[in-house]
Amino acid sequence: MYLSVKCYQLLNRIKETKPLSDDAKRIYDEFSKFECADKNEIKKRLNMDTKSFNKAFDFLLENLYITAYAGKKLNANWYSYLYCTKENFNKKINGLHFNGNCKEELWNIVKKTMDQASFDILCK
Repeated sequence: MYLSVKCYQLLNRIKETKPLSDDAKRIYDEFSKFECADKNEIKKRLNMDTKSFNKAFDFLLENLYITAYAGKKLNANWYSYLYCTKENFNKKINGLHFNGNCKEELWNIVKKTMDQASFDILCK
C-alpha cells in the first residue's frame, strides 16, 4: 500500500518501532548510502538470495524504515519505484503540524477505502 504524505506521517507516529533483523539492517544500511535507489540494484549490491532479501525488504516497507520516493521510467508503459530511508524521505517533505489523535485522524482519512480490521493491522 502506498500512502499520501499526510497518511505516512500520521502512521509513522502511530506504529511502534520494531527491531531490525540482520538482513533488514544490511538492506537499510545499503539504502542509507543513497538519496534513493532501485530495489533490484540494492539486491545486486548485497548479493542476497531473493527470498531473504524480499522478506527483509517487505519488513522495512511495512515498518516505515524505507518508503517509495520516486519512479524510474523503464519504457513507455512501465515504471519502477525508487526507495529511500525514512530519514531521507522526511528531509524532502514538510513536517506534520498536528497535535490531535493521530490514529483517529488517519482512520478518518482511510475509512472509506479500508475496513477496521485492515486498519488495525496497518497500525500495528
